Amino acid sequence: INAVAERLDEKEENVTLILETIVDEIANRLRNGEKVKIHGFGNFETRSYGKRNCYNPQTGKIITLAESVQPAFVPGGKFRLMIQK
Repeated sequence: INAVAERLDEKEENVTLILETIVDEIANRLRNGEKVKIHGFGNFETRSYGKRNCYNPQTGKIITLAESVQPAFVPGGKFRLMIQK
């Protein structure tokens, strides 16, 4: 937030509000089952995982994980190129 505020010569409070609004909107869309595409950046989507058994390495016991829906991010090609050295 500090870096963006400096770069845009904007108040940190405004940048914080904008970022929180964007994140909140992405979360709301995902909660409603939509995909969110940000051109040049990537795609946000949800992935469903069924009930499954897993091994707990601390206790050595098998535990059952409940069904869940998790957010996922798939970076876009342009973004991937931007972070390559």
